[in-house]
Amino acid sequence: MSNPADSTPRSGSKRTHGPIHSYFSPRRPMADITGMNDHCQSAVTDDHTTEERATKRIKLSGSGTLTRTKPAACTKEAPIFKKSRSNLAAAAPATCTKVAATTPPPEPVPEATAERRKSALEDIAVTEEDNEDVTPRIVQRLKPCTNTRLFMRESGVSFQTRRGNAYYHTMDWRDEVSHFYSRPVDKYKVTANNQTTLPFTTKALNKCSLVAIGDESGMVRLLESSKDVDPGFGKDWYTIQCHDNAVFDLSWSKDDLQFATASGDHTVRLFDVQKKALIGVFHDHRSSIKQVNHHPTNPFLLSSCSRDGDIHIWDTRVKATGTTDDGLASIKPVNSIIDAHTATSRRGKFSEVSVTAAIWLPAGNDTIVSACEANASIKFWDLRSTSSSRRTRAKQTPRCLAQSSLPQHHTLSSQRPYGINSLTLSLDGARLYALCRDSIIYTYATSHIEYGPIHAYHHPRLLASTFFVKTALSRDGKILAAGSSDGTPILFPTDESYLNKRQYPERASQKQAPPPATPAPSSPQLDTPPSSQQQTCSSQPPSSSQKLTPAQLASKYLPMGPGMPLVGGFEIEVTDLDWTMDGDLVAISDDRTARCFRGDGNGEEVEELLSAETSAERWEWGYACEEEVV
Repeated sequence: MSNPADSTPRSGSKRTHGPIHSYFSPRRPMADITGMNDHCQSAVTDDHTTEERATKRIKLSGSGTLTRTKPAACTKEAPIFKKSRSNLAAAAPATCTKVAATTPPPEPVPEATAERRKSALEDIAVTEEDNEDVTPRIVQRLKPCTNTRLFMRESGVSFQTRRGNAYYHTMDWRDEVSHFYSRPVDKYKVTANNQTTLPFTTKALNKCSLVAIGDESGMVRLLESSKDVDPGFGKDWYTIQCHDNAVFDLSWSKDDLQFATASGDHTVRLFDVQKKALIGVFHDHRSSIKQVNHHPTNPFLLSSCSRDGDIHIWDTRVKATGTTDDGLASIKPVNSIIDAHTATSRRGKFSEVSVTAAIWLPAGNDTIVSACEANASIKFWDLRSTSSSRRTRAKQTPRCLAQSSLPQHHTLSSQRPYGINSLTLSLDGARLYALCRDSIIYTYATSHIEYGPIHAYHHPRLLASTFFVKTALSRDGKILAAGSSDGTPILFPTDESYLNKRQYPERASQKQAPPPATPAPSSPQLDTPPSSQQQTCSSQPPSSSQKLTPAQLASKYLPMGPGMPLVGGFEIEVTDLDWTMDGDLVAISDDRTARCFRGDGNGEEVEELLSAETSAERWEWGYACEEEVV
C-alpha cells in the first residue's frame, strides 16, 4: 500500500517546504524535479475527463482492463507525453469501452516512453540524495543508566536526574592548589631602621599588584608582587612611618588612595598614599586594636574592634573633637557596640572579652559580624536598630540579630571552649569561614547562622596556637589560604563538591546534624556563661573520645575538606596572608620574612623540585607538597 504522502501533487497546488517528519524517508517536492513538471502536466491535466485520465494512467502502468480505441481518422498513434498543453487540448476526444477478459492485451509502450520514464526516475533518485543533508535527523538522548553516568563523569559535565543535578568531578582537588611555588628572589626580609623587625599584617591593594606589610615598629611598606618586575619583591618600593607602636592590621579603600591602620597605641589612623600625609586619627578604644575594615560601599565609614571588647563605627567626615595621648586631634565614633562578647561568671561578675574579628556583611551593608576569644560563637549586629542595657557604658547599642551555636563537639564535657582567630566571607556573602583556635576552619551559612557550621576544613599541619594566625580568600573565591603555627601556609579548595561525606559514616547516616537543645540567645543583654554554654549532647561519645583531638571529634559531625601545605618557605609560625590581583599569595612569618607564592605556573616548577635528587636544589624554595620531601 502506497503512502498517501508520496502521491504526486496536482498541477498548480502549493507545497510547503517545512520540516519533514523523521518517520518518512527524505524526498524532494515534485515541483522541483527538473524536466518532469511539463511532462506530468501534459500527461494528466484537469482539461481531460475522468475516463481519459484513467486511460493514460493505465498506459503508463502497462497493465489493466481498459483499452483505448483510436478514431477512424487517426492513422498514427499520438504520443502519450506532450510538451504543450495546447497540442493536447487540440487532440480529438477518445472513447473508452470495457473489454472482456478474452480481449488481447494492450499495445506495448514505445521505447521512447520507457526511456523518458527511466530518465525521470534517475532525476528523482539524484535529487533525493542531494536533500539527505537538509532533512533534520532524529535527536538521540542518553538514557539514565550506569554507562551514561560513567560517560558523563568522564566528560566532566553534570547529569540531570529527577532529584536534581549531580556533578561529577574529573579533576582532582590537588590540581587546583598544587602549582604554587616561591623562588628565592620572591623572599623579602622585613627591616626597619636597618634592623630586622617582626611583621604583623599584610594586605594587597585592590587595583594594582602592590602589597603592604605592617610591622612591629609601626612602619608600613609597599612591595611589588608582579613577577620579574623592577624593583621586585625583594626590595620595598614605598615606606611610611604610621605609628610609634606595632601595626596589627591594615585596610585599603576601594580606590587604593587611602589606607587605615590599627595599632597597639589604641588608635586607628587614616593616611593618604600619594601625599604620605595623615588624614585623621580615630581614638576611643581602651586597648590595642585587633582589626580595622572599610565599609564595602561607603568610603567614609570604618569599623574597628579591640581587646577591650568594643566595636566602633567611624565616619571620616566628622570633625575632630578629642585628643589622643600624644596630643593629636582625634575623631570620636558615630556608633559603638560596647562589650560585644562579654562573658559572665557564676557569681554574676562581668569580664571583658577581646573581640578578635569584626567585618561588614555585604547584604544590606548595615550588618557587622563579630567573633571573640572566649568561645566559637559568632554574632550578627544590626546598626540600624538599637537597644538599651544596664550593664553597658552606652545607653543605646546596636541590636544583635542572630548568634551562632557552638560546634557540636565543643559542647562535650571533655572539651573546653575555643575562640576564633579570624572571619572571612565568600564573594557572594553566602558562606562565612571562621578559623578557630582548635585548628579547624568552620564554614557557616550566613542565612542560617544559628544552626552552627555546615562543614569544616582541616589539615594535620594546620595549627592555630596564637590569635595572630589568619585566613584569606582568593580573588576568584576558589582557594582559602590559612596561616599556621607549624610554619606552612595551607591551601583549601572551597568547592563543596570536594567534601568527602562518605568518609564520615556518622555524618552520612544523618542528613543534618541535630541543632543544640537550647537555641543561642539573640539578645545582646546577658550572655550565657561558658559553663552553661556547654550544652549536654543527646548522644554522648564513648569514653575513648577523651583521647581524640578536636579534629577527630569534628569529623564525626561535619564533612571535612582537604588541604595542601606550602612547604619550604618559612621556618616558624606563619601569621597573616593575602591574595594579590594576579592570583599570587603573599604570606608573612615570625622569622621576619615575607614570601610571594606564584600561582601562574602549570605545575612544572613544582614537579622539577619534587624530582630533585638532593635537597640543595630546593634550597630557599617554597612549593606545594602533600608530603614534605626529605
